[in-house]
Amino acid sequence: MKNKKISLNSEKNIWHIHNKPLMAKKFNNICQKCNTKTTKLTGVIHHVQYTGFDYKKSLDILLADNALQWICKTCHKKEHTAISREQVTRKIKHSGFCAICNQFSWHSWYRMSNDIIENSFPICNSCLNLLTKNKILLIISNQTINQYNWNKVSSLSKESKKLLKLIVPKINRKEFGSIDQLDDKLAKQCIIEFQ
Repeated sequence: MKNKKISLNSEKNIWHIHNKPLMAKKFNNICQKCNTKTTKLTGVIHHVQYTGFDYKKSLDILLADNALQWICKTCHKKEHTAISREQVTRKIKHSGFCAICNQFSWHSWYRMSNDIIENSFPICNSCLNLLTKNKILLIISNQTINQYNWNKVSSLSKESKKLLKLIVPKINRKEFGSIDQLDDKLAKQCIIEFQ
């Protein structure tokens, strides 16, 4: 199974390397969403839909099926960003803004669970490492967001307890970040201070 995934990723990478310059040329280096100028480096082949065995198909076949678009990186992030739990889908809306630090992160909705669960929340690798290190995930995982097993909290360190109390309201929100945050070309940093 692991070898199959490596093989698929290699096939995907080869397909993208081969087809990226062709897509850029075909669409005159213009994003099909926002009409901004792109390059081979700033443009992305976006899969609007997966038709099955896409990386074995030619570019012409996928374009005829309306399965691909040439878009800029900002629009690509927008296409894959879910702000709320209701927007999350496995293949398209899987990325978002970390519930803890508010930074954009690819595939952030699936770091807590491989399934779309009612109480999931987006989290980046750095914050996931922080929660794991502080043993906070032992309390958060397999619990509903509103019903933590506060008996388990007594086993945490004093610092971890403080951190948990600050994190609970952050992950209990209905929305995480804003699509408007992706428009800032300078990628402004939103730093959350734990007090």
